[in-house]
Parts: sequence; structure tokens; C-alpha cells
Amino acid sequence: MSDIPLVPGRVYGLRLWRVVAGEHGERLVSPDLAVEWPTGGLPLAARCERHGHTAPAPGCKCGVCAWHPRTSTARKVMQWRWYLPGIVEAWGAVEVHYAGFRAEWARPHTLISVPSRFPKQVERLAETYRAEIVELSRPAALVRHCERSGLGFDEPTVSALLGDEYEQARRATRRQRTAEAAWVAGAGLMIGAPVAAAALGLF
Repeated sequence: MSDIPLVPGRVYGLRLWRVVAGEHGERLVSPDLAVEWPTGGLPLAARCERHGHTAPAPGCKCGVCAWHPRTSTARKVMQWRWYLPGIVEAWGAVEVHYAGFRAEWARPHTLISVPSRFPKQVERLAETYRAEIVELSRPAALVRHCERSGLGFDEPTVSALLGDEYEQARRATRRQRTAEAAWVAGAGLMIGAPVAAAALGLF
């Protein structure tokens, strides 16, 4: 039996999509697996392509993934010009982790219109997916929007759900960030800061 918390009801998290143009118009696609999301307000059903079991499953990375709304995760979804950031609404079986969650079902709840990033395209996609639109320019503004709207788990809630695992994961994340910062500093001296930053996906 897994110790990972399963949360009933609707939950919300941050994620991003690629936008592709096909025979039936523009569509949202998952960046890694190239899975096209259903339109018309319908949810994407998670499935495990590798093992064939019900998703999400303990010990596996399957499930529809999203991040908790924090400044660090808001930066992740808003930093790429060629990806569309947004908020998903998820339900069914939902496994909560330190950085986010993996869910059985999810649909685009809100699309983030960032100034200078094709606002008309975002409007068309919001109509296609029956999603809301919020115009935001900074990661901090995205976090504030989630807080005001009651979308997503804040850190005290995640801590209460995970218990001791939360603090262990928080310390591990800090160590990882410290190691990455040291790597960038060292690589910047050897090969130039722009190349080091690009290697870690910081651009």
C-alpha cells in the first residue's frame, strides 16, 4: 500500500502545453508525450503507456501532472515563449507530491495570456477548450491569482498532507538547487555563463 496521499474532489495546478495546428484547427498538446488534449471542456484521461496499469499508480510516473502554484513553478510555466501556460482542473484518483500532483482526469481550466505572446491564439484556444483566460505578465502575479481564486494547494496544505515526507523533500530540493547553482557558477567560469545557463534550461 502506498503512503502517498490520495485527495478526493477537484484540485488545481500549473502546467504548460505546446500548441499545434492540425486538420481541425489549433490544439493543446502535452510537451513530452505529444498527447493531444480533448476539446469542448472534456477531460484528458490518464493512462500508463509503459505498464498498462490504472493511472496514477504508486512508484510510477504516470498520470496527468501539474505543479503546485509557487513562485518557482510559476517561473517554469511562464518562462518559455513557445509554450502556453495555464491551470488545470483535475479529479479522480490524485496523488499529491511535494512539487505537484498526478491525476486520473484533468482539463484546461485557465489559459494564461502573456503580453506579446499571441493573445488572439489564446482566445481561440480558450473557446475551443471552454477554458477561462487570465492576462498575467509575471510569475508572482500567477501565484497571487491562484491564491485569490482558491486554486491549488498552498505549502501548509501540502505539508499537512505529506507529513514528514514534506520536510525531507524540501531539504532535498534545497540541496539540488544549491548543487545546480554551484555547477552553473563553475561552468560559467569555464565555458561562459550563457552556455551554462542554457545547459540547465534557464533561458
